Amino acid sequence: MSPFGTGSRITMDQPCFRRLIAIFGANGFPGVGLKPATIENDRTFLDQPGTFYLDRSEPGQHVLYYRPRAGEQLSTSTVVAPVLERIVDGQGTDTSPLHDVTFRGLTFAEATWLQPSTDEGFVHYLGGFFENGDGSVLAVSLSPQAQSMPGNVVLRRVKNVAVERNTFRRLGATGLELVGSDSVVRGNEFTDISSGGVLVGDDRPETAGTASEDNLVANNWIHRIGVEYHGGTGVFGVRTTRLTVAHNQLNDLPYSGIVVGQAHNQMVRANGPVDPARPTNSEARIVDNLLFDYMKVLYDGGGIYTTFKQGDSWHTAAEISGNVIHDMQQPYWALYTDWGSNWIKVTDNVIYDFVFGSTGGCSVPALAQIAHLRYDGNYWTDNGPTWMCGPVVDVTTTNNTQLPADHAEAACQADPRCARIFREAGLEPIHRDLLG
Repeated sequence: MSPFGTGSRITMDQPCFRRLIAIFGANGFPGVGLKPATIENDRTFLDQPGTFYLDRSEPGQHVLYYRPRAGEQLSTSTVVAPVLERIVDGQGTDTSPLHDVTFRGLTFAEATWLQPSTDEGFVHYLGGFFENGDGSVLAVSLSPQAQSMPGNVVLRRVKNVAVERNTFRRLGATGLELVGSDSVVRGNEFTDISSGGVLVGDDRPETAGTASEDNLVANNWIHRIGVEYHGGTGVFGVRTTRLTVAHNQLNDLPYSGIVVGQAHNQMVRANGPVDPARPTNSEARIVDNLLFDYMKVLYDGGGIYTTFKQGDSWHTAAEISGNVIHDMQQPYWALYTDWGSNWIKVTDNVIYDFVFGSTGGCSVPALAQIAHLRYDGNYWTDNGPTWMCGPVVDVTTTNNTQLPADHAEAACQADPRCARIFREAGLEPIHRDLLG
C-alpha cells in the first residue's frame, strides 16, 4: 500500500511496483524521489478538452467517455481505438533471414502497446529499455529479463530490406524495430509516436546474439516522438556493427536524439569483455545529422549519446562527425560520451545553446572508465569536454573552435568551414520535401 494525497490509499500492482522499488530504491533518486510521472484513466480527470476515460467496471460493457476539443462534433468525427500491437511482423531465422523486401510509400498508423496496462506494467530505465524482471537496488544494470519497447512495425532477422518514403504516426510503442543486416531506413517521417522512432539491433535475452551489421538510417524526419513514454529516442543502435545514421533531422524530442549503447552487462568493466555470446557496438558512423529542440522533458541525456565500448581500436572506433546540435531544454551534455564510452572520434561538429556542457560524461575507473576519445575540429560555445565521477584515459582535444555563446550561429556562418558543416547537416535536398 502506498499513500497518495490526503486521506487516500492506492494499492500498487505487482510485480510492477516491486521492480520499480528494486531499481530506484524506496525513496527514489536523491532530489527526485519516487513520484508518479502520470496518473491516468479516472473519470474525475475529464477536466480538459481532448481527455478520455475508459470505464471497464462491467465486463463486456465498457464505456468510453470523452471531452471534445473546441469545434469537434463526435457525430461526424472518426474515432479510432487501436487493438493491434504489430502492424507488420516480419521475421526470419539466423540461417534463413527474411530478405529482399521493400516497404515504400505506406502509412503505418493506429497501433498500440498493451503491457503497461497489465500487472507487469512499465518500469522505464534507459532510452527504450524497461525492466521486466527483478533487478537489484539502485542498479546500474538491468536484469537479464529486461526488454526494449517493441516496434509496431517489426523486422527481425532480416537482410537486404528497404523501408523508404513511409510515414509512421499515431503508434503506441516504437515506430520501427530492425534486427538484421544490409538494410536501409531512408526518407521516412516518424511522428506522434508513444516511444522511440527507430530501434536498430537487439538486446533482448532471447535474441541478443543476433547480429545487426551494415545498416543505414538516413534522411528521416523524426519529430514529436516519446509522447507517452518520454525516454523514447529518435534512433537507438544497440549492439550494432557498422551502423550509419546520416543526414536525419531530429527535433521536438522529450529525451535524447541518437543513442548508440546497450542495456545489459553494464556492471562489467566497460573496456573489457562483456559477453562473448552477444555482439558489442563497433564502427558506428553518426554523421551530418541536425538535432534541435531536444531534452524537453527528461534530463541525463543528449542530442547524441553513447555508452560503453564503440570499438576495439581506432580502426573500429565510432565516428561522430558533421552534426549540428542546438537548443537543448534540460541539463547535461549536448554530445554525451557517457559511462564507459571507448574508442570514439568526435570531429567537425557544431554544438551550441546547451544547458550544461557541449560534451563530456561520467567516467568510473575500474568499472566504466571513459577512454580513447579524440575531439578534433569541432565548434562549440564552451571549452570542450568536461568529466564527472573520475578521470579519463587517452582523451585528446585538438583544433577546436570556441564560438561566442550569444551569437553562435552568426559566428558559425562567418567561418567558411563551420558554415559548410551547418549547411550540409540534416536532410539532403532530395528529401527536404518531407519538411513541407
